[in-house]
Amino acid sequence: MKCRKCGSEIEPGDQFCPRCGSSIIPQAPIQNVSERGGIDGRIIAALAAIFMVILGGGFYMYTSQKKTAMELEVAKIQEEARKEEAEKKAAEEAAKKEQQTSQQTTLVANVPSSSGPGTPYVVLSDVVNGVHLHTTPKKGETSNVRGTIFPGSVVNIVDIFSNSDCTWGKTSDGYYVCVYETWTDENKPVGQYLAPVN
Repeated sequence: MKCRKCGSEIEPGDQFCPRCGSSIIPQAPIQNVSERGGIDGRIIAALAAIFMVILGGGFYMYTSQKKTAMELEVAKIQEEARKEEAEKKAAEEAAKKEQQTSQQTTLVANVPSSSGPGTPYVVLSDVVNGVHLHTTPKKGETSNVRGTIFPGSVVNIVDIFSNSDCTWGKTSDGYYVCVYETWTDENKPVGQYLAPVN
């Protein structure tokens, strides 16, 4: 074997040339770093892009499912709240009706016995402002009002008749009370004010 630098003979096993001192260990061929780096860089970039796509897709699916689950839970809670509100409202209305029926029954049951001619009528419990006693059978004029009778009060009706205002009852004292209203406007709903005592 000869030295690559000076051409002198080298004994097997020598690591350096005895004449010039150059290293005689063979060197591995040097690869083109730019070519190798370019190939590796493209592979790394492609793998990174694939990883990002997979990661992004997974995140999107996770958030979509989470959002859908949250929306379903919110809808369920809202539906339960609506049901509870409807049940509460129905219970309140039922209790109110029961109370009104109970009050009306109590009033009619506790009406004192009437004396004098005519049929006894009681003012109904839901007529909170009472019923006016009129000197003439005409509603809407305050000049003919002589008093007011309130829920639970009893009057003796000797005659019943109707006009465009009401179905009127003439009391044994000569006054007129509206038993059942037959007209309506913005302030006066149609309704019954008195009922016969059974």
